[in-house]
Amino acid sequence: SRLQRHVKKATESYEQLRTRSALQAGFFDVLNDLKWYSRRRGKPGPAYKIALEAVLKMITPIVPHLAEEIWERWSRGGFVSLSEWPAYDESRVKPLLEEEEEYVKKVYEDIREILRVAKIEKPRKITLFVTPEWKYSIYREAIKNRRDLIKRILEIPEVESRKAEAVSYAKNLLKRGGLRETMLDSESEYRALMEAREFFEREFGASLEIKRAEEAPGHPKARVAAPLAPGIYIE
Repeated sequence: SRLQRHVKKATESYEQLRTRSALQAGFFDVLNDLKWYSRRRGKPGPAYKIALEAVLKMITPIVPHLAEEIWERWSRGGFVSLSEWPAYDESRVKPLLEEEEEYVKKVYEDIREILRVAKIEKPRKITLFVTPEWKYSIYREAIKNRRDLIKRILEIPEVESRKAEAVSYAKNLLKRGGLRETMLDSESEYRALMEAREFFEREFGASLEIKRAEEAPGHPKARVAAPLAPGIYIE
């Protein structure tokens, strides 16, 4: 999905004679994604080879001699400069999957930072608390319009039984800047973390438990779980 976006940007940049932007999109951005892709899988997968070939073709206009040499070493035959240019395929762009992956990456970086600050070298267990959906409802209301936010959220049905907590969370959002729109919700957060469970356990050498915040209402990390930022508890 992300490769398609890079192909589109690189192609458009070349058409507009913006070679620096083309190189950034067609080379550096793709390589950064491939590093993460390999880390997530634990080893290069089928998409790795496809992406590398696309990268080679997209840097050919800038370093043609090097590209042709690599193409020959790959035993592709003919010339890379005469091969078909990578085509943008909109049907392969999956915005929700991309956002879920960015969410997993952010959680991974947050855990690493906590381990660094707390000087924990060998965690035994990591527990992630996924925010409840009612916080997402408030978050979306704050993105739409901050005016009269407190009044509006009290009209949300799922907030009825937790007014004090909801008002406190809404006030916290009003103090923050830079709230960004998201396609995620509580369920997609939970799904993304469950899918990445093996990755987290492999990376941190610890067991991983994923809970919905509602399952542990008294836990301090469950209470602070928020949209795009699960509560993180490390033992």
